[in-house]
Amino acid sequence: MIQQATNIANYFKSARVLSRKYVQIVLFLLCFLGVNMTSLRACDEASVNLVSVTPLGGGQTQYTFDICLEMLGLEGIPGWFSIDFGPNSVNVVSFSSVPGVIMTSTGDIYNGAIIAANDEVRWTIDTPFPAHGSNLLCIQVSITITGTPTSITMNFHDTYPGCSSDVPLPTPSPCDCASGNGVCGGEHFCSSSVAEVDYDDPFSNATQYDFVPNLSATNGTTYQFCYEYTTGPTETSVGFVNVLGTNGAGCGFTRTYQVYQGSGCSSPLANTTASNFGSGYEYAVLPNTFYNFCVTITITNSSCLNIDDTFVWLYDNSPGGGGCGSCSSPCAGQGMGMVDTYDDRTYLSCWSPDCDIIGPATFTNCFEATADATGFLGFANQVSGPSLACLSRTWALTSGCGSPIANPVPNANGVASGFNPEYSGLTPGATYVLCVTYTLGGGALCVFDTFDEICIDAYGNDCIPPIAGLV
Repeated sequence: MIQQATNIANYFKSARVLSRKYVQIVLFLLCFLGVNMTSLRACDEASVNLVSVTPLGGGQTQYTFDICLEMLGLEGIPGWFSIDFGPNSVNVVSFSSVPGVIMTSTGDIYNGAIIAANDEVRWTIDTPFPAHGSNLLCIQVSITITGTPTSITMNFHDTYPGCSSDVPLPTPSPCDCASGNGVCGGEHFCSSSVAEVDYDDPFSNATQYDFVPNLSATNGTTYQFCYEYTTGPTETSVGFVNVLGTNGAGCGFTRTYQVYQGSGCSSPLANTTASNFGSGYEYAVLPNTFYNFCVTITITNSSCLNIDDTFVWLYDNSPGGGGCGSCSSPCAGQGMGMVDTYDDRTYLSCWSPDCDIIGPATFTNCFEATADATGFLGFANQVSGPSLACLSRTWALTSGCGSPIANPVPNANGVASGFNPEYSGLTPGATYVLCVTYTLGGGALCVFDTFDEICIDAYGNDCIPPIAGLV
């Protein structure tokens, strides 16, 4: 019907009799034929769809569009068409198309160029009299830019009025690497086992970042989500696990892990191995260093409605572990009790690590103890956790962190661990520091976890000193 109405209008144009009377006749015929007047707007069959937005790293982002140009409408074949990004601070780096050469059915070619303030790509046809055998010419173009666009304008038909259209922008990721706003997720855990407990807890939300509003998830859409973290002073290996919350039965997507050192967003680290749980990886890192832990998500089917949230688990997987205190700054927490004699041992003061200590590893605990009235100090310990074959000890008792005091009686009561030193000839009532260094062997069973503990009792001499004046 539209073609019929067009033919009628063209007839009156050619006869140069398009007076008010004939305009009224055309309008009457259009109404009689049931033509919707709004459907006769310029470039009404042209269309554009933003297919995907893909972060490329280094501050560059690729935008991909499906475009259909109207070739046989009232407007004729467009002399040029363009995509314009705003504001002018956006810079087009490169562009490409599928097919590689944009050509009409008769061989007329549209040549692309970056114009204006480097924020627009324009394709111009190479002949003044182009032709095309069908109403639509459909292509796909990809444009790589730097900067963040706040608008995209599609011009379907050079300067023809009414042939421009604003392209709806997707809700951007609130936390891609280029934004410098790595807030999506997460939580850092001192060990993989502690992280896995949280991972398996369906009610935990410590690692969750909720997208408000939800992000659109049309087929081909790409987002990057990042979480910033600065490693600890002894951290040399970090595990990274991500879970994505989507809405829509059968929602399909791909996920790529990227870890960037410093504020740059290029040259991601290579992973060292798969994570101990989930679908992530472990990475070798430097202590006291800033990193961006990112995932790039690409939606791969049309079953996804939106992206609801993202979860990030980071865990310290460094070999070894930390003890408590040092000679100059002894541990102020639990770990050493004081009883009268060896037979009075209670082992009520115990130390447990904040994180699992995974062998092979060495850690040291230092505690203060006071010599009894005879200048005597003895030490006994009880360890729950790894087997005797996994754990060995060395120790030193010092005064003012000086040279270790000689220990002629290292195992006074012949205990299995070999740790039961007794010291005589000390200054009565003086404070000393005992530092015990534990060496944990390798192997699956040589792990000192947060449920294990070391309990030490310092004790006095069980010999009562003679009363002055008595023989």
